[in-house]
Amino acid sequence: MRMHSRSLNIYNYSLYIVMRRNKRVLLCRHSNEPRQHRIESVQTRIGLSDQGAIRTFFMPEIIASLIGDEPYEVHTYTNPESGVPTSRSYYTAQLLDNLVLYDQGEDIKLLVENIKKSKAKNIIVIWSHYFIELIIEQLIGLKPDWDKWAKKIYKQLDKKYTLIAEEKIELCDIKSIKYCASAYLRENRKAREYYDKKKDDIKYAIIFDVDYNNKTYDVFPNYLIEKCKKYCNRYKVSKYLMPTF
Repeated sequence: MRMHSRSLNIYNYSLYIVMRRNKRVLLCRHSNEPRQHRIESVQTRIGLSDQGAIRTFFMPEIIASLIGDEPYEVHTYTNPESGVPTSRSYYTAQLLDNLVLYDQGEDIKLLVENIKKSKAKNIIVIWSHYFIELIIEQLIGLKPDWDKWAKKIYKQLDKKYTLIAEEKIELCDIKSIKYCASAYLRENRKAREYYDKKKDDIKYAIIFDVDYNNKTYDVFPNYLIEKCKKYCNRYKVSKYLMPTF
């Protein structure tokens, strides 16, 4: 039976509403840290690089591109030292609302249990990418290969994905971003001077979009951040992320 356009539109809208009732879990890697292999005697596992700070600055915009103005819940961890959060995941989420905090990145069992029990329809997980494959496997029984997906997206970046916009960002415009715990700020300032000037690696700039109810997932690129060669404190942000609402 052939459906009239009005009936088809009503059907598509009804299907959209049903799909949006599903629990959606968006998994993002924490923002970049300074390159530790180029520096000795400096603690670089704590704190964000300049590129990481810029990615953190854009997190509310990235989430809005994915879920619009719908409510959401954020799960991340703090990795406290002497009661002070030191996790880059925690600092990546600093501009987002409704945080559910864990002590360590290894708290995967508790994280998965809380996601399953949560009444939120949109759940954002900001975590170390080393654990994201395991988190997805425990949620829906499928274990994606992070590296393979990153390479696939990188090869298709200019073919499959449309560049939405480009924006220049000066570091002086993101003074509100906390790079790290205050106790490590001086060390990380020194570490950031050594940070690689190349483009932000696509390997660390992908997002997994999990449909918990249907046990499926999708993967797409995040924003890419590149240091402008002629300007020491200016970065170009290339926005490949496709809105889905």
